[in-house]
Amino acid sequence: MHFALRPLIVTIAAFALALAGGGIAKLAGIPAPWLLGAVVGSLLLGAARRRPNFPEPVRWLAFIMLGYLIGSTASSTFLGSVALWLPSLVVMAVLIPVVTFVSAAVLLRLSDLSAEEAVLCSLPGGLPFAIAASEDMGLRSEVVAMYQSLRLLSLTLILPFVIMIIPQEALTEASAAPARLGGDVPGLFSWVAGVPPVVLIPGSLLMGAGCAGLAALARIPGALFIGPMAGIALLKIIGVPLPNLPELVLIASQAALGWLMGTRFDAIPMRRFASLALACFSGLAAGVGVVIVAGVGLIALTSLPARELVLALAPGAIETTTAIALDRDLDALFVSTHQIARMLIIPLMALSLLAAGRALFRRRRAGGEDR
Repeated sequence: MHFALRPLIVTIAAFALALAGGGIAKLAGIPAPWLLGAVVGSLLLGAARRRPNFPEPVRWLAFIMLGYLIGSTASSTFLGSVALWLPSLVVMAVLIPVVTFVSAAVLLRLSDLSAEEAVLCSLPGGLPFAIAASEDMGLRSEVVAMYQSLRLLSLTLILPFVIMIIPQEALTEASAAPARLGGDVPGLFSWVAGVPPVVLIPGSLLMGAGCAGLAALARIPGALFIGPMAGIALLKIIGVPLPNLPELVLIASQAALGWLMGTRFDAIPMRRFASLALACFSGLAAGVGVVIVAGVGLIALTSLPARELVLALAPGAIETTTAIALDRDLDALFVSTHQIARMLIIPLMALSLLAAGRALFRRRRAGGEDR
C-alpha cells in the first residue's frame, strides 16, 4: 500500500514545496513569484539532493494548462494584430543566425569546443533540437545540454527583473495594446456560453489535451505547449466563447514549471561547468547583447510594446517568457507567437547554420594559425 501511494506522496510534496517557494517570493515582492520562487527552491533542494520530482504526467498537465491559458487570450482581432507584428517577426528570424554566430565566436575563443558544438550550443531556443543533433553527429551532447540548460536557467532568473524596470507606458502607443477578451459571440457558437462551467472547463481542457496529442503526432516541437495554445487560440479567433481558467490554475502551472526548470540544473556536469563558466556566461551575454540592440531599435522605430518585445526576442525559453507575460498581464500571445516562430524556423535553418559556422570558424582559426 505504501509503495502504491509513493508517487502521489512525492507529487504532493513537490507541489507543496513549489508553492511554498512561490509564496515566499510573493511576500518578498519578487516579480513572477510563483515561477521564480519554485525555480530557486528546486535548485536549492536539487543541489542538496533532497528534491522530490514530479512524475511525467504532471509535466504534461502543466504544459497543457499553460498552453490553454495563452491560447485563451486570443480574440477575433488576432489576425489584424499579426500585421502589426511583422517587423518584429522579421527581426526575430534575422536574429537567429546573428545571435548564433556571435555567441559561437565567443565560445570558440574561450573554450575547446569544435565549430559544430559551438553553433549547437548557441542556437537561441533550440535545446531539444541541439541535443538531438549533437547525438546524431557524435559530438559531446552533455556539453551542448549544459550550455543550453544554463541559457534557459539564466533567462528564467533574469527576465522578470528586466521586465520590471522597462517603462512600458512611455514606449507603447495605444494602437499596439494587446487585444483583450470580450465582444459579441457569433450566433453559431452562442450555445457554448450556456454550458455549465463544471462541464465546460474540463471539456475545454480535454480539448486542449487533444490538440497536444495531434501536435505530437505531427512531430511539432514543444507539442504539449504549442498544440493546446494553437488549438484554443484558433477556437477563440473564430468566436467560440471558451472559458478562462481560474487564477489558481495559473499559479499551479507556474509553480510546476518553475520546479521543472530547476531540474534542468541536474543535467549540468559541475566539474565540466567549473572550467567552462566564463565561456558559458560570456557567450550568453554576447547573444543577449545582440538582442538588446535589436530590441532598442524596434522600440524606437515602431509602436510595438516594449516589455512584450523583450520577452518575444529573448533567445529561447518559450515556457518561461510566456509564463512571465501571463503573470505581468502582458500580451502572452504576442510573446508566444514569436517564440513559436523561432522554434519552427531553427530546424529549417540548422543545416545551413552548421555548414556556414564550420566554414567561417575554421577559416578564422586557419588565419590565426598563419599569423
